[in-house]
Amino acid sequence: MNVNEQLIRPVFLNATVIFLFVLPLVTMRTYSEEKRSGTIELLLTAPLTDLQIILGKFFGAMGLYAAMLALTLLHVGVLFAFGNPEWRPIATTYLGLLLMGGCFVSVGLFISSLTKNQSWPAW
Repeated sequence: MNVNEQLIRPVFLNATVIFLFVLPLVTMRTYSEEKRSGTIELLLTAPLTDLQIILGKFFGAMGLYAAMLALTLLHVGVLFAFGNPEWRPIATTYLGLLLMGGCFVSVGLFISSLTKNQSWPAW
């Protein structure tokens, strides 16, 4: 029995689907809530560049996503304690999940910057 095929692949496939639904919840309020409450003017007049504001929001959302992804390391740690799986496919899968999360976060931030309300587009 191949440990990577039988035990690890279903965990990562389920994590992908869960993150597909969770990451829009994380990013939908980033800019739209500040526009709605009027604090965007305070943020834009702070002594920060636009790039620093954008990167701060991106890295904040990515930090939360990385923390959620780090919780899945418990399953892999137990598997390494009791089995002998291959580590390279696991490491590349985590890298792929991190990059996929970065794409989801960036699209969510972009859509949040276009809207004024977090749940309904204002165009």
